[in-house]
Amino acid sequence: MTITVRDVPEEVRARLAEQAARSGRTMQEYLAAELRQLADRPRPVDFVRRLESRVELDTADVSADDILSARDSGRQYR
Repeated sequence: MTITVRDVPEEVRARLAEQAARSGRTMQEYLAAELRQLADRPRPVDFVRRLESRVELDTADVSADDILSARDSGRQYR
């Protein structure tokens, strides 16, 4: 598939070319890999929903006092 992106500022194109060269890839290889990563990245709303569903599945009931006690165990106060 061919994708054309128009009106890319020259400074952006130059930075992308530099990043591609540093990675040892052609611009086409570099941009194709970046597009794959972008496509695989969850949208923020989907990420939050996944986190929320994990929290709902968590049955551990830990109070703030339990957390503070665990934090403070072993501490010596003067």
